[in-house]
Amino acid sequence: MQYYNYDISCKPKEKADLIIINGEVLTINNESPNTEAIAVKGEKIIAVGSTTSILGFVEKGKTKVIDAHGRMVLPGSMMHMFILVLLIPIC
Repeated sequence: MQYYNYDISCKPKEKADLIIINGEVLTINNESPNTEAIAVKGEKIIAVGSTTSILGFVEKGKTKVIDAHGRMVLPGSMMHMFILVLLIPIC
């Protein structure tokens, strides 16, 4: 079983290489099956949550930000190769 250590400080210590905001992120987590944003660093998802909370992982000039405009986001394995964003609007 894998455990995560969550930091409750106001600002994230680690910055993301990529964030996707304003989406319908499927987490496959029973406690929180859907969220609206995701932060990725290298090959790892470092955070999921609200768009507002995930924007704290942006490093100006370095983090790529993708606005999913309400579309479904399915994080894939092999994060260094792709993150699948379904371009199907959720009605």
